[in-house]
Order: sequence, then structure tokens, then C-alpha cells
Amino acid sequence: MTKPKMPCEIHEQALEGVVSLSNTTEILKQLVKEGLAVCINEKERVGRLYTLTRKGRSIRNKICGSEFNYHSLPKGVLADYVWVMRGKHRRAVIKIMSNRKTPSEIHRDVVRSSENLPFGSINYVKLSLNSTSDTLRGFRKKGIAVCINKEKRVGRLYELTSKGKAVREQILKA
Repeated sequence: MTKPKMPCEIHEQALEGVVSLSNTTEILKQLVKEGLAVCINEKERVGRLYTLTRKGRSIRNKICGSEFNYHSLPKGVLADYVWVMRGKHRRAVIKIMSNRKTPSEIHRDVVRSSENLPFGSINYVKLSLNSTSDTLRGFRKKGIAVCINKEKRVGRLYELTSKGKAVREQILKA
């Protein structure tokens, strides 16, 4: 755990084939009980994000070396990071928004990024153009993205704000 992650991410990236997803959740509960991990959005029923405590990071650092520390993120960025991570479409859209794009370009790139992934993979996304537009609208409301040419009805261009770029950077880290 190098950054806040959902149990399914931890399972897929580190424990697949060794430990089942339900056991991954049980392991996380034990880590929380032992004071090595904490749920940073425990009020949520779906999409809970877990991260290591200072004690847990210390142990991980002894084993693996130092990595990302979410405590260094500004509070506004952390809240938006959690919001983006909880939505599969939001994660997929922000990952491909490296420069200005139209909703149809974003949609095409997300669909292409999922083509060679197994159906059950956490990064596999089935996304419609309407869902892409809804996601971008949510990004605008949160201040993560901005529409460059609002006056146009067709061919609107979207780009990430500085806050959106900070969130994207953290999501792209391993």
C-alpha cells in the first residue's frame, strides 16, 4: 500500500492468486485493528479507501523503502482524490486526460484503454458517451476540470485544472 487504495485494488495489484478478495478485506480489517492501517472514508459503504498509519508506513519502509504519503497532499486535493478513486468512470477518465480533449476523444481513449483488459479487472471500464459527459460535468462542479470553449455546442474542449492535475498525478502513481 503506497497510497490510499480500495480492497479490490490491493487484491488485484498485490494479492491476486495468493489471497481471495474477501480475505483481502479481512486482512485490511486486521491491519486496522492492529493500528497499521486506517480507512480514510469509513462512513462510505462502497469504495472505502485504506492507507497505512505512521506505524504501518514505518514497517513498510523498512521492508520496501519509502513511498507516497497521502498526508502530504493539500486537504482539498485529498478530498477530490478520494471522490475520484471511488468512481470507476471517474478514475478511467482522469487517467487519460493528459491534455485538452473533447468528450468523444476522452470516450474513445477510455474504451481503447479497456480493450485488452480482462472483464473483471478493476481497470476495465464499459463507458458510454453520456457517462463520459456526466463525468466531465462532475469534474467541472468539483473544480477538477474546466471547459475551455463553453460557447460551442459541439466540440467542447476539456482540460484538468491544477487541482485535477494533482489528483491525476497521485492516481497514476503505482
